[in-house]
Amino acid sequence: MTLPKLPSWTAAFCALFFINVMSTGSMKVCGIFFDGMKTMDGLSGTMTGLIFVVPNAVSHMIAPIIGSLARHFSYRQLGIVGGSLVGGGYICSGLFANHGLHFLGFAVIAGLGFGFLFLPAVLCLREQAPDHFASLMPLATLGGYVGVVLLPGIVEVFLENYGLRGAFCLFGALSWNTIPCGLLLVSGKGKQYETLSNSGDKSEPSQEVEAFDEDSHNFTNLKYGMRPLRFFANVLKEHLSLFLDFTFTLFFITANTRRFPSDTWTLFLIPYNQELGMTKSNAVFISSVGGIGGIVGRFVAAASFKLTKIISPLTLFALCYCLNAIIFASFSLWNNPIFLTFCGFSSALLLSFLAGTTSGILLQLSSPETFRPAFGLIDFGCGLFSIFAGILSGKSYDVFGSFALMFEVNALINAVSCVLVLVIIVLRKLNYKNTIQN
Repeated sequence: MTLPKLPSWTAAFCALFFINVMSTGSMKVCGIFFDGMKTMDGLSGTMTGLIFVVPNAVSHMIAPIIGSLARHFSYRQLGIVGGSLVGGGYICSGLFANHGLHFLGFAVIAGLGFGFLFLPAVLCLREQAPDHFASLMPLATLGGYVGVVLLPGIVEVFLENYGLRGAFCLFGALSWNTIPCGLLLVSGKGKQYETLSNSGDKSEPSQEVEAFDEDSHNFTNLKYGMRPLRFFANVLKEHLSLFLDFTFTLFFITANTRRFPSDTWTLFLIPYNQELGMTKSNAVFISSVGGIGGIVGRFVAAASFKLTKIISPLTLFALCYCLNAIIFASFSLWNNPIFLTFCGFSSALLLSFLAGTTSGILLQLSSPETFRPAFGLIDFGCGLFSIFAGILSGKSYDVFGSFALMFEVNALINAVSCVLVLVIIVLRKLNYKNTIQN
């Protein structure tokens, strides 16, 4: 009896799943560390919030550069480097950090590691499963909410038994399990450009392949003169030219404004529930239930691309923003544990759906040739918006001694995002009508 053969994309899917477990889960873990870190030298609420978002933010912000490096190095090489940096950053925080700037520096190292892991894993999955990518991506990224469910409890045990520094070291050791994820990534070095090209003539190289050859020549000569500046100028030009498309610009804004409610929820739901009168164990439980909501949201996101004849994912995108605005405004209405658990579950489900459908909607809005730079640019925006989310949430706590204001502001951000998505839907319908008439 022979076992059924697994699809070729299984390894890339599993790698991306676990990378998300550690990446998103690490942000929720920071809520466990909040009380212990804010009393240390140089760690105000603002600095602590910044440290918490930096690993995730940096991993997104370097996406355009990682996308360009993927033309010259294999996904496996980039992933192994990334896994090593992630664990090393957290372990160094536990061993050597004595000041806020130390923690910040090591958080940047961990963020670089996640950046070297995440985008190569996405590109590898896109290359190996081009026909199923929109459905697989939400399922792969639901690993982040598995991390939200599992990691806080694990790190709470580390913290109780080994203290803050020991917990950082053990979490870093756990993060080194992302190194095997890098080993699972295959191919790279520009092969995806040939795979994703629309050209039907095998004998003629596509424009992307020609661009790859030219950039490869430039990259090998970076040490000469102005080559480094030209390399980064070409990367910048390639990505910024996408903003000439107004629809993409609006989607860039709406896809990234979710970082404010998402990061505020992920980083500060535990301390905010404690502020509302919950015990720490209840706050951790509510957060874990929210993680389950996030898992459900990713399954709903994956299913949404199978139901496009009934309702488009973009319409559901707008609806989720609308519902999330109501839920974020409701958190402070009643400090009942059951009600807060419901709010945590529902908001996580909706935020997870938004994150899970982003790449699939982008695939519909972009061409195969522009998907890589478009995804890298939105990934960069996610990191940039995460930085602001962490700083503003921490500053809000410093000024008001409460996270309530940020949850209310995020309700407004969700409402504005809903309106912008509706504008995108109208623009797409107008463009479609113009295309039919022409």
